[in-house]
Parts: sequence; structure tokens; C-alpha cells
Amino acid sequence: MATLCPAPDPDLGLVQNLGFTVDCNLQGTAQAVYGSLAQPGSVVSQALFGLLTLYVAFIGYRLVLGRSPLRVGELTVSALKIGLVVLMATSWGAYQTVVYDVLAKGPGAVAGSLLTTLQPQQSVFRGDPYQGLQVAFDQLQLSATSLSARAGANSATMQGGPGFAAFGLNSAAYLMLLTTFGASLAARIGLTLLLGLAPLFAAFLLFRPTRGLVEGWLRAAVTIALVPLAAALTLALELVMMEPSLLALAAAREEGRFDAASASAALILSLVFAGALLALGIAVAAIGWGVRLPGLKPAPTGETAANTQAVRGAATVMEAPPRAAAVAAAAMAAARRDTTRSGAVVRSIERRTSGGDSGGATSASASETITPLGRSFRSRAAPPRTDLGAAIAVRSDR
Repeated sequence: MATLCPAPDPDLGLVQNLGFTVDCNLQGTAQAVYGSLAQPGSVVSQALFGLLTLYVAFIGYRLVLGRSPLRVGELTVSALKIGLVVLMATSWGAYQTVVYDVLAKGPGAVAGSLLTTLQPQQSVFRGDPYQGLQVAFDQLQLSATSLSARAGANSATMQGGPGFAAFGLNSAAYLMLLTTFGASLAARIGLTLLLGLAPLFAAFLLFRPTRGLVEGWLRAAVTIALVPLAAALTLALELVMMEPSLLALAAAREEGRFDAASASAALILSLVFAGALLALGIAVAAIGWGVRLPGLKPAPTGETAANTQAVRGAATVMEAPPRAAAVAAAAMAAARRDTTRSGAVVRSIERRTSGGDSGGATSASASETITPLGRSFRSRAAPPRTDLGAAIAVRSDR
């Protein structure tokens, strides 16, 4: 960005001129933005080292007061976080190797290895898909110009014929250019600026409440980095499918005839692949949204564990029933058992008396004279103690 880029060469074509302009202006932009934020004395640099100092002070404070045990795992994680922050915010060479080259150049390398599987051996567009895009764009423009001259100046575009075919081919050329090469250029611009802001987001990795900002920055960077990969693969497949129509349009243009089917096929294919690229962009956004940073949540130890145990004990005490409720429940259970036993004895006696004699008088006299077992020799000295009284006495003895 320090030098002014030269004017584009009109002989190179629209696609190559756009690529040259963007590459020239983006060259060194990420490094310049990174350097301006990470240089000593800048606001971001001072804030970064201040937050690092606070982070180390908090670790020492917890160790001195015994709030955090001296564990190798936790200290190792803290040291790794500090090292990662320093790497992202102060060393452009290491950051470029670990982060920038992976996100900026990695998807292009993957696309280059996959293009050979999508392009047939006999294809005219085999090789760089953006050079093929320049050829396809020029062919569509030539066919549109030829059909427009054939239709005349007074022809209505929406009534069909050569005028509509010229409009369709011109729209297909620019739609293919914008949805593939335009999306790739926009992603490269956004990724360059986003990766240059790494020192601004590095310090947010230290503290848990601000770690979500780093996750958002990383998700956005991964999503934007995958857009050129999706655009290159979509463009390569689109050129392969559009190649027969382009060859037919070139042959019709040389022979001076009107080929409506090939013109319609080129327009439809450009619309279909625009929708496919949009769906692929949504899928890429979903993939990028799945990026997560590790939680790094330590287990509760020391005072935290003691507080947790105290809270659980208090909850257990609060959940325990009171003494009066326990006594009442025991009395009610004893009363139910007594009632059940008495009813069972009465029913047993009735069955026996009714089965021994068929007469009603004999059954009635037997039921009146026979007493339940254990009730004939009861002591009359003191009233019997009920189960309720026994339960209360046991409780009072305790």
C-alpha cells in the first residue's frame, strides 16, 4: 500500500485486470495493518502488555492466597495462552507461517489439487479456471454483440429473438463473473483486513468473558478463507458444463446464423450455478460457525470445592423433613396397620362361621361368642398404649 499501483492494461482483459489491481493493492496490506497495531508504543501494544501483566498478577494472587493449587496442567495451559498471545501480537514472521499462510494460501492449494478431477483432459478450459473465465467472458460478449447487431436497434429485448438472446448472453457473462471471480476477490479483501487485525483480538484470548470475541474472529476468518475455494471449484465445473454451448455459439457466429438453444443454455447455466454458489456459501458459513475454542475450565479445587460441599450439605439439611412431620407420619402408618389387621381377623372369623353352619342363627351366635385371638385375657389394670403414644414415647426418649 506504500506505492501507487499502475493503471491496468486494456489488452489483458477484464478478469486479468481486476486480479492484477486487487493483488497489487493487497500486497503487503495485512503486514502493514499488523505492523501498525503491533509496533511498540501504539495503543494496542500498550493495552496488550497491560492485560498480560494483569493476567500474570491474577495467577500469582491466586497462588499466594491458596485459591488455585499449584498444578502442572493449569500452569501449562496458562503458559501456552500467554505464548499464543505473544505470537499473534508481536511476531509477524511466526504469525504469517502459522496463521496467515494457512488461511490465505491453503484453500488455493487445495483447489489446485482438486481442479484436475473436475476438468476433462480434452477440455479447452483445463488449467487455471480464472483464465478460462476470461475466455468464456470474451466469447459470450462477442456472441452478444453479434446477435445485437443482427436484431437491430429497433428490436424489443423482451419479445424474444436475437435481441433477447443478446441480452441473455450479456447477463450470463456478467453473472458468471460476479458470482465466481467477484466473490473470490471480495473474500480475499475481507480476509486480508481481518487477518491484519490479529493484534487487536489476541489479548481477548486471556480472559474467559472476552474469549467469545476471539472465537467470532476465528469463525469469520475460516468462513471467508473457504469462499475462494468454493468459488474456484464452482467456476471449474461451470466452465466444463458451459463449454459445449460456447463452442456452438462460436460456430453459429462464424456462420452468421442464430442459435437460440445455445444462448438459452448459457443463460440458464449461469443462473443455476449462481444459486449453487449461494447454497455452497451457506454451507461454508455453517462450517465456519462450528469452530470452537477449548473451554479450559479447571475442576473446582481448594476453597471452591469446600464451598460446593457446604452448599450441598445445606441443601440436604433443608430438604430433611421436620421432627413433628416424622412423628405424625409414623403414627398414621401404625394406625393403618392396626386397622388392616382388625379387618383381616373379622373377615377370617366370618368365613369360618359361615362355612361351619348354614343356619343364620348359628352364625350369629358364633360371631357374638367367639372373640379374636389374644383379646380374651387382656389386662384391665392399665389402658393399652396406642401406636401413636408409643411413637411419641420413643421420640421423647431419644
